Amino acid sequence: MRNTAFLAIVAVGGLSVAAIAAGQSAQPSSPALPPGQQPPSSQSGYVLKVRTRLVTLDVIATDSQGNVVRDLKPGELQILEEGNKQQKIAAFEFIDSAAQAAAPKARPQALGGSNFYSNAVALEALQVPPTVLLMDSLNSSTANQMRARTHMVELLRTLPQDTPVAVFLLSNTPRLVQGFTSDPALLRAAVEKAMGPSTTRIEKNAQDDPNSPAQAVADLADDPELVQIVQFIQNFAKEQYASSIDLRARATIETLTSIARSLSGIRGRKNLIWISESFPISIAPDAEFGSNPFAGVRIYADEVKAAANALTDAQVAVYPVDVRGLEAPQALAATQRVPFQRSAPDGGFGAALSRERDAFVQAQQTMESLA
Repeated sequence: MRNTAFLAIVAVGGLSVAAIAAGQSAQPSSPALPPGQQPPSSQSGYVLKVRTRLVTLDVIATDSQGNVVRDLKPGELQILEEGNKQQKIAAFEFIDSAAQAAAPKARPQALGGSNFYSNAVALEALQVPPTVLLMDSLNSSTANQMRARTHMVELLRTLPQDTPVAVFLLSNTPRLVQGFTSDPALLRAAVEKAMGPSTTRIEKNAQDDPNSPAQAVADLADDPELVQIVQFIQNFAKEQYASSIDLRARATIETLTSIARSLSGIRGRKNLIWISESFPISIAPDAEFGSNPFAGVRIYADEVKAAANALTDAQVAVYPVDVRGLEAPQALAATQRVPFQRSAPDGGFGAALSRERDAFVQAQQTMESLA
């Protein structure tokens, strides 16, 4: 088995100021006063507070033979953001994982004398960062949850024995199922309990839900006397769908922020594996359904960014995992019972495929922004 070494790079990004320092303040210099004149009693001017975030990147550098490159210099690396914005490397460190593995492991110390022991996991001087599994049943269908649970149980079997793992469940309310432990049996039992049916129903877009009131009255849109009533029902359906997304998005963002706060007390890097179908980062206007194209429009980008900043400040690296995996468009599935007409006002079958693709992209955009 090949030994692996890591290069820990800390990049400073997002600021273009002369001095970058967390917590520093800059004040304008006071102008010279004529002799005998006293300075004003009240302070004037402004205080500029500057704050930056350090992003840690782990790099595995090997040569053409697969051997670890041990003499890499910071000047030989480039960090690019969004493809073209070069970032400054603030710190550069070579970490030899093989040497760490050969080092003696820390033993739990007895507290309060030789007859007193604690079952708390020692999180200092760990070879592997503490890892949190967030099992998200709020944003995931029951079928996908069952598949995710099977894969998570398999994952736990492959983790190193000294890896502390905690399991959280996001359902109607977040819940800590298992605190940090390296016991495989406890972790498997926690994962088995974590993924289950949620009492919060994942709402479908009314245009693709055969049981929605908007679909039940869709045929009445051809009647000039009833078209306004049908459009009112469609506008209401769009707002109702957006409100259900509001609840899921708010609960998810609050849970991620709470996890960031709870992990901020642990020094060093932490990992968060988010098992979910996610929620859309935005809901775009729709002029083909209802009379108000802006009904149900939502944008969650600022809330997602705030949660990502909280996780970054707590040194938590987020690894979202889409439990849907690779799947064919569900509009093609035999279970799809919405009648599609070529001449339908909303575009029919092609529009359904487009809506499904857009929803998938918007949900993965949320995951990408957090990662």
